Amino acid sequence: MIVDLSLGLDSFAACLGAGLLPADRRIGPSLRVLPALPALFGCCDAGATLLSGVIAHRALLLPQSATYLACAVLLGFAACRSRRVLYALPVLLGLDDLLAPVVRDPFGAALMQGAASFAMATAGGAAAVLLRRLQDRLRPARGAAG
Repeated sequence: MIVDLSLGLDSFAACLGAGLLPADRRIGPSLRVLPALPALFGCCDAGATLLSGVIAHRALLLPQSATYLACAVLLGFAACRSRRVLYALPVLLGLDDLLAPVVRDPFGAALMQGAASFAMATAGGAAAVLLRRLQDRLRPARGAAG
């Protein structure tokens, strides 16, 4: 379970980042995409964990730093252009689960990893909502004398 949660930390961070993107009239509020992201993270991580038992562990994958750099670029692009690119994050961040250790019950491992990733992504989205509410409370009113 600890391994499942640690592999889900990227889901937490991505949903936290997606939820903290500023709202923009041209491209829509960032919180609108949050309900779908945890399910996508769970499915992608579960699928990658299931595939890890099928493919050889020496598969060609991007180096981990390149994967995280690509995710940062996607978050930046989403902040400026389109929130739709956020749906690519679960696929990119699911690559690390392809290297998960092979276990006797790949279906059970995939189910556990998918559930852990879903839970961590949901927690990241909830943390973003709480941080936005805290920010709104701490921000001085626009009409207040200063």
